[in-house]
Amino acid sequence: MKIAIISGNLESLFLSHLLLDNSNYNITIFEPKAEIGFPTSGSGILKKGEIINSKITSWIPTLTIQPNIIKEKGYSYRRDWLEKDLSLSLLSKEVRILVKTTIISQTKNNLEYISSKGKKEHWQGDIIIDLSSNEKSDELFGVISEKEQPDGWQRTDGTWEGWYQIIPDEIIPIQLIQARSNIFFENTIDSAFEIAQNIFNTFENC
Repeated sequence: MKIAIISGNLESLFLSHLLLDNSNYNITIFEPKAEIGFPTSGSGILKKGEIINSKITSWIPTLTIQPNIIKEKGYSYRRDWLEKDLSLSLLSKEVRILVKTTIISQTKNNLEYISSKGKKEHWQGDIIIDLSSNEKSDELFGVISEKEQPDGWQRTDGTWEGWYQIIPDEIIPIQLIQARSNIFFENTIDSAFEIAQNIFNTFENC
């Protein structure tokens, strides 16, 4: 089966791995950004650690940056590097990842897009799964700082991550992360995996 997935976000990367664990699908991922994992969107926290983390480590035995285990919070990943590692794993499984692509039009099983070379190209297959989302929250922000955040958690690289509606004055951000939703859980790695798993289940039930 030939599958196109629109967006190279974490949901897409998880879904592609779940599909390939169960069948030899021909998958192409269309990503508008120039680089998977940058800029980061969503949190690096994984609350239901054991189940999802075991999946991640089965796909990527040697992560570029290992997560921290945070008491009462779960695993703290560098989400950008997790996405990069997942994409490299998919490339090794012959998944095509086309960055800097712009979708012009789509039907049930056809796509027209502008490639990274600026040319109009065409994809035809069996299924198109659109995981792109224009929903971004202006009410919640992820903050990366060098110093400890009382309500945050430390990442493997020593920096701290926290999420706020109003950033406290005492916190000096070195990076802001765009929220995907104003509900924190919907920004977590757990949420991305849940979305991917639900879509995968529709394949199993077909």
